Amino acid sequence: MLADMPAGLFAQWCEYDRLEPWGDEVTNNQLASLCAIVAQFAGVKNAKMDDFLPIEKEPPKPKSNEELHAKFTQFAGLHNAKVNY
Repeated sequence: MLADMPAGLFAQWCEYDRLEPWGDEVTNNQLASLCAIVAQFAGVKNAKMDDFLPIEKEPPKPKSNEELHAKFTQFAGLHNAKVNY
């Protein structure tokens, strides 16, 4: 669909999304707003909606085979350790 969409129409949809967003962004904003209101009601001074928006993290970097082997060896050693009570 996007390949067949003229650039002008795509620009209109982008502008519409900027004015009337939908999806997860809207839900996050609504919940953050509600959390800020509840926090202010509970006595938190200067609680802002931005304080409650999720932080997007970078995905973890893949580990090397050596790092994975060391981690698994450590886990296996702990898992198979004899427990004395």
